[in-house]
Amino acid sequence: MQVLELVNLRKVAITTGFALIVMAICAAFSVGFVNSKLIVEGNDSETLMNIQTSLSLFQVGIVNCNFFPIVVNCKLSNTSL
Repeated sequence: MQVLELVNLRKVAITTGFALIVMAICAAFSVGFVNSKLIVEGNDSETLMNIQTSLSLFQVGIVNCNFFPIVVNCKLSNTSL
C-alpha cells in the first residue's frame, strides 16, 4: 500500500470508530433514559399519557434510534479510500 492509501484508511477508521461511539451513546440514551421515563410496563394508558405529556422526549428517542444511524451510515458509505 502507498502512504496516501494508509492515511486515507486511517482517517476512515477513526471516523468510523467515532461514529460508532456516538451511536452507542445515543442508543444508550434512547433505550436507557427515554424508555424508562415513558414506558410503564403493563399499563398502556399511562404509557400513552407519558408520551403525550413528553412528546419532545419521545421524538428525541425516535430520532436517536432511527435517523442518526442512517445519517452516519450514509456519510461513511460516501467516504472514499
